[in-house]
Amino acid sequence: LLRRVFAAVQRGSSLYLETARAKYDEIFKFATIKYGAFHHDDCVLETAAESWDSRACVGLNTNGTCTQADQSIPVYNTPHSNVVNVTCDSCFVGLKANFFFNIQIANRKLVGFQGGFTNGTVHGGMSLMTTVSRPWNVGV
Repeated sequence: LLRRVFAAVQRGSSLYLETARAKYDEIFKFATIKYGAFHHDDCVLETAAESWDSRACVGLNTNGTCTQADQSIPVYNTPHSNVVNVTCDSCFVGLKANFFFNIQIANRKLVGFQGGFTNGTVHGGMSLMTTVSRPWNVGV
């Protein structure tokens, strides 16, 4: 959060500041602000075997790797008798990607804003499991 100081008072050894929320266009006349995962030569991996993955997982019912279902999802149970039971054992969808945004300010006005996902992969799966059971007896 950006804060703008508009008053400062010193009382003894304490300094009291009065601030207000600042906007980017109040601070910057010209600016390009970029947020995301970017390669930089100063960030060299120790060995070639190392890898760096900054991608985040966004999804429904995904495990930590974003490539498998976290748990089984109940779809249908016969009311009061449990004769028919349907579950989705591997239902999930996951997007693993880098998030980014770019802001451009010129003459204290917002002239550009971009945001989204890069370097992404989407994984998904669906498998329905149906169990039908009905107890019955035969008299001989």
